[in-house]
Amino acid sequence: MNYNDGSLAAIPKQHLRGKSGRYYFRDPFVLNRSEVFVSPLDLSIERGEIERPLKPRWPCADRRPTGPRRRRAPVLAHNGRVSR
Repeated sequence: MNYNDGSLAAIPKQHLRGKSGRYYFRDPFVLNRSEVFVSPLDLSIERGEIERPLKPRWPCADRRPTGPRRRRAPVLAHNGRVSR
């Protein structure tokens, strides 16, 4: 999902980009049951460039039981936008 200028829009599957190498996806895998991942404040980077207009954000995640074996996979509450 993309949230721009107050509008929420689904991104077509063919336009999705892999984020598995990003710290905010990778780091939450080491959380214990009651821990929450809170990243430092950062800017959105797409295709190796800082996105313009600037979009400060604060990625956060915790782990939730998912799937048939109830594995604890990270659930990312991504892009908590920061504004004045």
